[in-house]
Amino acid sequence: MRAAARGPARAWAPGAVPRPQRRANSSSALRALRARPAPAPDAGDAPGESAAALGALAVSLVGGAALGGGLGLGLDPALPAAVAPLSASLGWAYTIAWTLSFYPQVLDNARRRSVSGLSVDYLVYSSLGYAAYTAYTAALYFSPGVAAAYAAAHGGAASDVQLMDCLFAGHALAVSGFTLLQAAVYGGGADGEGEGEGGAPPAAAASQRAQQPAQQPAAQQQPGWRGLGTSRVCQATALGVVAAVAAYGGHIGRTCGGADCDAWLPLLSALGGIKVTMTLVKYTPQAVMNATRRSTEGWSIGNVLLDLAGGLLSFGQVGLNALARGDATVITGNPAKLGIAAISIAFDLLFAAQHYLLYPHTTTQAQAQPQPPRGRPGAEAAQGQGGPPDGSGGGGSGERAAAGARRPALAARRVPAVAAAAAKPGRGKGRA
Repeated sequence: MRAAARGPARAWAPGAVPRPQRRANSSSALRALRARPAPAPDAGDAPGESAAALGALAVSLVGGAALGGGLGLGLDPALPAAVAPLSASLGWAYTIAWTLSFYPQVLDNARRRSVSGLSVDYLVYSSLGYAAYTAYTAALYFSPGVAAAYAAAHGGAASDVQLMDCLFAGHALAVSGFTLLQAAVYGGGADGEGEGEGGAPPAAAASQRAQQPAQQPAAQQQPGWRGLGTSRVCQATALGVVAAVAAYGGHIGRTCGGADCDAWLPLLSALGGIKVTMTLVKYTPQAVMNATRRSTEGWSIGNVLLDLAGGLLSFGQVGLNALARGDATVITGNPAKLGIAAISIAFDLLFAAQHYLLYPHTTTQAQAQPQPPRGRPGAEAAQGQGGPPDGSGGGGSGERAAAGARRPALAARRVPAVAAAAAKPGRGKGRA
């Protein structure tokens, strides 16, 4: 009687999911939805980003004309009165363009909640270079003693560092540090920065990452702060540069003192050289990564276009100032600014060729959607994809249908002997 009473309660219909397993799959699916990163951008994002960059360039030109030509901010007294407003307009225009060039990448990282496709080594080199450039421009512009020592060392020629250079350098350092913080929070790595197995592009990697949280126990999931994954070469370079600058600055401070501005000029020149070197080095990991992945997804083309425009405008201002003064030392008097613009233009052209010619966006939204893993039971695969527990709903793929077909056989094997006995007619009545 006891067996007959328990038989119907414990007997499971073919295709049903045991209640404890259903709860485990549901909690696993919830964890997967919370930890799953947003899908990588598809091909439709590239034209809009390029148009936004062109709009930002127009804003830069208009803003530069208003600040330099209209308000007369940043006018160089050494230039003729007819040329000074145009030079100031170019200076403000490239400052605005370079300033805005940081934000497409920052916004893209925040929207995707990922830095896949972005080299973390690039971010470290960039932050280090802008720290050196901030100290270089601030000392030459805000310190009268350093400016006088510079003019005496260069035959009376003043430095070409302007107020917009100082503002740009400080802002660039702050935004570069924030982007580095994004990489630390979202997680980056020296071996691919979020790529999938076998060097897969970010869209395929997003599908792989979407499946991983559901397969891992909760103890192994690591939400929140994940840390940087820079290469050993980057770590050694950063530590070496910081140690060398600190040692040289400490030596000058102990032997010459802070008032001896002539003694600090070699260090300032070294800081300018560090910025130029970091600009040359920082783009290389990103260019190699794009070539290895054969994709520029995750690397903002808006950043590239605005940086290219800023470099061209900077070159235009330096050339205009040299022609107006009739002095070629204006070009060579600020080697950091000249070198930064030249290297940026060269790499920006390379990145534009990679994005538009070599590795154009071909990813579709269907490629970014995760696929059910092979060899898993139908109920678990359906739960991981958000489908019904019987494995019959959703995409209609052959693999999911096969998993649903295997489900009744799996459920039948789990039916206890008591339920099987209760299912036979006559046996239950005889015992009762």
